[in-house]
Amino acid sequence: MKESYAITVSLGSGKEIKFDNLSFGETYDFDNEYLNMSIGKNEENDIVVSTKDNFDWIKKIRYRFTLEMRNYSKVIAPDSGRWFLRYMSLIDFWRNSRQFTSNIGDIKIPLFMFLKNDGSVGNAVGVIGNNIETQFIIIEPESNRALNVHTGNIILDIVRGNDKYPIKSSVYSEKVFHYTSNVGESRPWLLVQRDFSDQQRQKYTIKEQYLEKALEPMWCSWVDWDSKDINTEMLLSNIKSGIELGINNFIIDDGWYGNGLDSDYSIDMNIGDWEPDPQKIPDMNLLVARAHDIGARLIIWCAPHAVALKSKAYLENKNYLIADANGEPYLNDPQYYSYCFQSPEGREIMAEICLKLMDKWGFDGAKYDLFNWVPDIECQNPNHNHDTHSMIQGLEKTFARIEEKTKSKKLDYIVELKQNYGTLFNMRYGNLMRAGDAPFDLETNYQRTLHIQSYTPFALNDYQSFTVNDTKEDVACTIIKMLAAGVPAYGVNFSKLSEEIKKVIKYYNSFYKENLETFKNFRIPLNPANTSMLVEGTDKRFVFLLPPINIVDIVGNDVVVFNGSYRDTIIINNTVPTNYNVIVKDCFGNKVNRITIINQLEELNVPIGGSITIEH
Repeated sequence: MKESYAITVSLGSGKEIKFDNLSFGETYDFDNEYLNMSIGKNEENDIVVSTKDNFDWIKKIRYRFTLEMRNYSKVIAPDSGRWFLRYMSLIDFWRNSRQFTSNIGDIKIPLFMFLKNDGSVGNAVGVIGNNIETQFIIIEPESNRALNVHTGNIILDIVRGNDKYPIKSSVYSEKVFHYTSNVGESRPWLLVQRDFSDQQRQKYTIKEQYLEKALEPMWCSWVDWDSKDINTEMLLSNIKSGIELGINNFIIDDGWYGNGLDSDYSIDMNIGDWEPDPQKIPDMNLLVARAHDIGARLIIWCAPHAVALKSKAYLENKNYLIADANGEPYLNDPQYYSYCFQSPEGREIMAEICLKLMDKWGFDGAKYDLFNWVPDIECQNPNHNHDTHSMIQGLEKTFARIEEKTKSKKLDYIVELKQNYGTLFNMRYGNLMRAGDAPFDLETNYQRTLHIQSYTPFALNDYQSFTVNDTKEDVACTIIKMLAAGVPAYGVNFSKLSEEIKKVIKYYNSFYKENLETFKNFRIPLNPANTSMLVEGTDKRFVFLLPPINIVDIVGNDVVVFNGSYRDTIIINNTVPTNYNVIVKDCFGNKVNRITIINQLEELNVPIGGSITIEH
């Protein structure tokens, strides 16, 4: 069958204009009494729609993709990267994901990727455009009393804009993305999604903010503590230990201001006033000064939009909250309210909060969080005005205003965002994009961090912790897996760790920092399963072997190979006929062997969690 797409443009006047049977990669010109639409006529092959009536406007655009049904193994559905693992099973996807949306709480990359049986991408379709509210609908295969696949089609809708958040413009431009694998081609989904993101980057001239110190190992006070346990003594103790282990960036997470998000629903919160709890941290300025004295950078957790009923901010700023037509604010699931991102006054309040954290206490950075809890509800508050038709676009304006205020005072301010509301577009306003919460779940953390790697190399692992059940090999393999995807991050109470475990952490943090110039680059999958990963710089190459892979192809370049495979051997396939030396190290970085290899294929004993350095 011929794969194709259709476009339906809905106007504010209620008119709908449909264009059927469009071929991927072809150029078109349409001109009717309501609008003009060109496809592929400019250098970027954009779709450009413009209305003819000066009083009419584009409300939404529906793309309908018709693809051939094939034998696929999995699907990577449009997602922020936090939840895509839930929907990878095709049968579950067809049955349980008939409709889903991209909204302020979870901004999804508008791209469907269907994986072949070898794990590589067979077919992919998407829309390259600005971040706006978007709906995704499965039309075929139908799923009613049974799953109906006899038509042989996959039909998917991507709808840009909606009744609550219309596009509301007389001219609109974006681009269709389509990829089909050639015979013998085996391209990992990470690279196809990176191709998609690169086209976004080019179309919108997006450039991430590189800040070297932001990419150093991170520690956070979240995983191993209840928020009620946050206090000066605990923080300083772990900061001192962390410094000894090669960590310089430390996050003071939720709860520093009072009752945190992990408190029981029966306990009132005061989130929104952003003053330290005097029982936990009596002197925040002194804490920051003491941390600076020993070489630490302090990053403060903040949800600048969050306003609890018991906070002073609720009464002072109620008019700028997301509310109904009577001005009654909407309470979200964690039991607080939210400033409206469509309101310029609301955005200014949030920006002032973020500036205060830096000005008043001298923090080195901020972790902006909890936008994933903003309700997908239209704000109709009569007490403030809106200057954008999209809540997602309002969030971007919020980040832009926060950056403008904070960077005017401190250019090297570290900013951590989370993948639910991050995306390539908002990386313009942050130095790090963190994977969604995945404590004690290394594989989920890895996959989520890889999803970020599709659009930025500045991917931050979620904070990992260790227990008394973890061996030195377990800890080493955990760090290897973090390095394979991004910046290493810890949420562990260092006082509970043995000296042996600390020695492993110190070695890997030291190696990572010494090679930060290489680790700042994109990770490259060497197989469709993402179980062999490469990062390379100007003169260095590192390969990470993850379960169950323990074989590496050498192509004549020097390389360090890390054994995170949980096997005690590595198989070297030397594809260039030359001799080479191999230095074997254990998980502490100690040399345990040195060998000269002359064979094309060689199996070497390598400690689990250790590495080999191959020199030609």
